[in-house]
Amino acid sequence: MIYDCPVRILLPLLALPIFLAGCASTDPTVFVDASLKSASAAVQGGALGATVTGELVLELHLGPRASGPSQVSLGAFAILDAGQKAAITSIVLGPSATEFPVTVDLDSDVSATLPYSLGSKTVPAETKARLCDAAGVVFRGTIQDSLLGGSTPFFSAVVHPTGCM
Repeated sequence: MIYDCPVRILLPLLALPIFLAGCASTDPTVFVDASLKSASAAVQGGALGATVTGELVLELHLGPRASGPSQVSLGAFAILDAGQKAAITSIVLGPSATEFPVTVDLDSDVSATLPYSLGSKTVPAETKARLCDAAGVVFRGTIQDSLLGGSTPFFSAVVHPTGCM
């Protein structure tokens, strides 16, 4: 029984590295993952031209296994048909509370609300009809991720604009 006591003390200590290995993060995101958590669209106007305005909520995520933080810049944004086969119109981002480029640290998320419009342009009636299609529309955006060194596209879920009559 003299040797029994050290074994009881050592067994939990030997199991500790196995337990801690199970606590390691399994998040495989080594480049910034961009997604649109929500999107809204309001169509206004008539025969002489229409506009569309709304907000996009962009979520940027970087996992703990990345080589370091990333600088993220925004690229082009557009509205596509619901099947993502054709662009309907480009959109212009307005001022946001989040200044870009933004730093996304390891194992973190950055959320940004991005208001948008068509800028000073309007779209013709046939484009309004495409914006108001019963199938809805999808937003496409791109980011430039300094860790990846290129442009990464992302898409929203299907959105049904308001103001379509």
